[in-house]
Amino acid sequence: MYQVRRVNLGKTPQLDELAHACGELYSKTVVFFWRTVRHKGIWLKCAQMERIFTSEKLHAHTSDATVQSFFASLKSWQERRKTDPNAHPPRRRRWYFKVEYKSQAIKLENGELKLSNGHSNDPLILPWKWDKPNTVVIHWTGTQYEAIATYKLEPECKPMGSEVAGIDLGEIHLAVSHDGEKTHILNGRYLRAKRQYQNKLMESELLTSDESIWA
Repeated sequence: MYQVRRVNLGKTPQLDELAHACGELYSKTVVFFWRTVRHKGIWLKCAQMERIFTSEKLHAHTSDATVQSFFASLKSWQERRKTDPNAHPPRRRRWYFKVEYKSQAIKLENGELKLSNGHSNDPLILPWKWDKPNTVVIHWTGTQYEAIATYKLEPECKPMGSEVAGIDLGEIHLAVSHDGEKTHILNGRYLRAKRQYQNKLMESELLTSDESIWA
């Protein structure tokens, strides 16, 4: 069992630099992998790419996590194309990319979460009033950076079955679940449209009441 905590971080030059470093590393991985496939007909493995591509601006495990993200997308595409022949493989380069910190790069001291970026770089320091998480992923939400801290919890009781289903919550897609074989998507666009329409009606009523007051 896992618990997820989300913390808004705003936007800082250090976060931009880290996200850009991960974007550069991810893009190099994408280009080198497909270039090798195209010219040599060889599909490199994740462990090989981890040894080839690292970044001096990132912790070693953060570099590995960035490379692993590409191979996770590649594996997802390989599974999806079994049922969808039009599925596209991960080929896009990224100017910015998520920054992932594993447990080896995380320290909690005096109410501060210190995320290591390698020996020669300044760590990313976040005010933290909770326990030390197992992993921290920093990504861009569209308006600011957000830290997603994951905690591994001991289950209070044994699960009823042997299979596990994962659920990802979102705004446009309220929930996406996957049990290893099937994916179910709950779309929230209709609900968002209703809320926007409700807000417009409320604004229209307020404007009408204001006009009647000043008439």
